[in-house]
Amino acid sequence: MDVRNNGGGSDACVGPLLKYIYTKPFYDDNVDVYSTKENIRKSIEWYEQNKNDTINFDKKKFKEITDEIENMKSVPNKTFIARSKGEIIKLDSIFENPTKVAIIMNKYCASSCETLLFWAKESDKTILVGENSGGYVGYGEISEVNTPNFNFELGCTMTRYNKQREFEVIGISPKYYLTNQKDWIEQTIEQLKKE
Repeated sequence: MDVRNNGGGSDACVGPLLKYIYTKPFYDDNVDVYSTKENIRKSIEWYEQNKNDTINFDKKKFKEITDEIENMKSVPNKTFIARSKGEIIKLDSIFENPTKVAIIMNKYCASSCETLLFWAKESDKTILVGENSGGYVGYGEISEVNTPNFNFELGCTMTRYNKQREFEVIGISPKYYLTNQKDWIEQTIEQLKKE
């Protein structure tokens, strides 16, 4: 898999790839949501904009969102609440093929792309090659807030990740670093043959 220059998006996009690299159950990260008046407002705004999108979201997802909004409302302002507590990710089966997987990554891999990299590190048949990822992994769900004066747009995050925060800024390191003296795909194929 070549995920170079993938800036992320949504972990929902990563999920379908897991079956190709999965080899055993593993713990996902703990995720907390920062409950503030603005984050509640943004969550409600997102829900209102998407509540009729039955193609990309199902009833279960909308219930999770509305339950989380109610949970955020029930705690004091500027309080963290748990979204997930590091549940075990376990699939029903393990694909026989591919038998080996290499994921080529670079410093422009960020956010949800890095979720794939964390999951790949749990796989017995997957290696990471390239260079350190971008390191946008400790905090998530970036939204914009406009300042009251001059209408500056500021990016702010809504969630924090427990284990992944240690990779914030420094990124996830590959098992094998690649050089710029030779094509990265060629180097990856050579490395896969040695595995």
